[in-house]
Amino acid sequence: MTTAFNIENFITNLYKLSREFRRQPHLEEDYLNISPLQLHTLVFIKESSQPSMSQVSSYLGVALPTATKLIERLVDQNILERMADPGDRRITKIALTEKGREVLQLFKRKKIAQLKVVLALLSEEEQKTLYNLTLKMLAGVEKPK
Repeated sequence: MTTAFNIENFITNLYKLSREFRRQPHLEEDYLNISPLQLHTLVFIKESSQPSMSQVSSYLGVALPTATKLIERLVDQNILERMADPGDRRITKIALTEKGREVLQLFKRKKIAQLKVVLALLSEEEQKTLYNLTLKMLAGVEKPK
């Protein structure tokens, strides 16, 4: 017997999965006092290659003073560093320190281990199908409007 696709159940299941992935893994980020928002910020900074404070605040959807406080905590922990933009000294750029790169590597390893546990519930063919479906969905939401 097949069950009809129910979009509401699908959305609920996506939220549950998302919540579980955010809840785990319990890693050394607690030791480093890094919040999920700070971790998200580190990923953005790595992918953006030295964004400005304005770009960080815009990406996070927070006011510049809020982003500044968030960044300051990470600078105090030697996870991020500030630097002047050589082209415009009024602009402050943000970059990962060596410790910041190590934190992201640790987080990545823990996330991969966590995901492997979940993916082990699926056959190899189901894993491939899931991967291809996520690519298709991402392509749909990332299209320019």
